[in-house]
Amino acid sequence: MEAESMAQLPRGAQWQYEPKWDGFRCLLIRDGSRISMQSKSGRDLVRYFAEVASAAAALSSKELILDGELLIQLNGEYSFDVLLQRIHPAASRVKHLVEETISSCMLICRHHRTKARNARFGRMDPAALQQHLNKAERHAAEGRQLVARQATAIADPNKHGHDTTDARKVLNTLTDTQAIHEKDVRRLRDELKAASQPLA
Repeated sequence: MEAESMAQLPRGAQWQYEPKWDGFRCLLIRDGSRISMQSKSGRDLVRYFAEVASAAAALSSKELILDGELLIQLNGEYSFDVLLQRIHPAASRVKHLVEETISSCMLICRHHRTKARNARFGRMDPAALQQHLNKAERHAAEGRQLVARQATAIADPNKHGHDTTDARKVLNTLTDTQAIHEKDVRRLRDELKAASQPLA
């Protein structure tokens, strides 16, 4: 069923609500040892999401149909751009993305610590993490100062031969870079906090 845009949110007991996921709609079918994953257009997705097919093969149910959304989480947010990179003709590229994205290397399941998670943080040196955090915070602060200076450049678009559009492009690029830096700082803070806690 395709979603339709509405001017107002429907009300009533007959309605159920769920988030609008920014991913790939997928129909996963298991029939014994055979597993298929179909997109809305009928395209087979098993090749691109082999780890999902493997997880379905490990379920106790031998016959099932799952209608859901394929998502990839990156730095705490769902990234459709990273998801699109999975649909690539090169098998090596697909394998690399499976290994690098959170969808295949989840170490924490809600509030339960796993052996893999403990092993990972057990190898971390809190002092080394603190150095990385200090460096990231310094770069983030430098980025804020850089953006502030560029903001004043827009008031004089003809200075040094740049027009207003170019100045705005520079500012937008710096702002995007700054957001990435600050997200990295938050991630490092979380890892430092986790590494400093006693392992269960």
